[in-house]
Amino acid sequence: MTTKTQHIKRVIQVAFFIALKNIQRGSLAVKIVTISILLLTFLNLTVVGGLLNGIVDDIGNKIKNSLFGDVVIQPSKEYSYIQNPGEVIDNLKNNTDILAYSERLLSGAIIESGYREVTGGSEIPRRVGASLAGVSVDHENQTTDISKKIIAGRFLAESDWNTIVLGSTLTEGYTKKGASGGDTTLGHVLIGEKVRIKFSNNVSREFTVVGIVNTKSSVVDQRAYIQYKELRQILDLPGNKYSEIAIVAKVPAASIYLAEYLGTSVENKKNDVKTLNDAIPSGVSDVKVAFTLIGNIVAIIAVLVGLVTVFVIIFVNASSRRRYLGILKAQGIDPSALILSYVIQALFYTVIGIVLGVVVLFGFLQGYFVQNPLSLPMADGSLLLDTSYLSVRVVVLLVSTLISAFIPAWFIIRQNTLNAILGR
Repeated sequence: MTTKTQHIKRVIQVAFFIALKNIQRGSLAVKIVTISILLLTFLNLTVVGGLLNGIVDDIGNKIKNSLFGDVVIQPSKEYSYIQNPGEVIDNLKNNTDILAYSERLLSGAIIESGYREVTGGSEIPRRVGASLAGVSVDHENQTTDISKKIIAGRFLAESDWNTIVLGSTLTEGYTKKGASGGDTTLGHVLIGEKVRIKFSNNVSREFTVVGIVNTKSSVVDQRAYIQYKELRQILDLPGNKYSEIAIVAKVPAASIYLAEYLGTSVENKKNDVKTLNDAIPSGVSDVKVAFTLIGNIVAIIAVLVGLVTVFVIIFVNASSRRRYLGILKAQGIDPSALILSYVIQALFYTVIGIVLGVVVLFGFLQGYFVQNPLSLPMADGSLLLDTSYLSVRVVVLLVSTLISAFIPAWFIIRQNTLNAILGR
């Protein structure tokens, strides 16, 4: 063993010895305060970001489960409907990687309520512009969870005709968001009431409201749903026409491969095939980016607070022990061993704070938010803590703590030994 290696080993041994004695002899109150601050710093570093991650994840899940599935086929910009619909459907039926699919026909429409009470003059019924979705009920039930998100009445049945399911944002009184009302809704429409729809081809028809759906996905809840075959008949379309086809893969992880395969097939040359991430509306993507940014900002602030706290604690501790440190230096203790001893102390308290934080996260907070998710208009937020997320924050907290302990210790211990002993 070389002399340099022996010296390094000696420095480390002395640093550990001094750190252990300082920890044993230190004030219990200071220990508790230090560990508590580091515990709260760790929780602040993980909980807020974890909740925001949970909200972002739930937004994506709701769009997946109630609208697009894993892959969606839509017409390219120059077409109104999906091209080669027969070949596309045949391909989906025969594809063993596909669990289910739902073909839909979309049309703009004006929906009116309370028109029978209008007596004339300047009085007009309540009306709202909406996207009307014609769905194949069995396929929709296999592909999405819309039928499970009915908050009043029921979803469409195969035998229904002249019936409609309204999205919750088109009405009032069924959700907290719509309780206050507004001129851009149909008002509080009761199950069994009739609404009148004016289609894009100037056809008007009455429909009986059989259900209200609330998925917390804005795109879904702004739509109204009727039978596909009925909408196609009203629009007088020759043959099957589809505006979008939602596809659920047997293995969700293979959605990128499935989208690439479908996108390169002959029948989809004129169609737009997207994965869920590519199909998510830009407004939702902006919300996800904003939440991620907020989480990162909160994490940075938490790290800075922890860094400053450890800096102050180590600085005050080292300053109050300047004479003691000067005597140790005069006795031949390497200054690097003294600096390292403070770094080890900070590391010790940080590890304890992180361990306690992990216990609180997984022993209480995660289970609590599973049972009591944050209910927002767009999502239900729970605490999402994956391994990579936690690992990065643990490393960041450890590194920042080591730096914040090294700087004040180095600043105090590098001072002149005689001045330190004399207290000058």
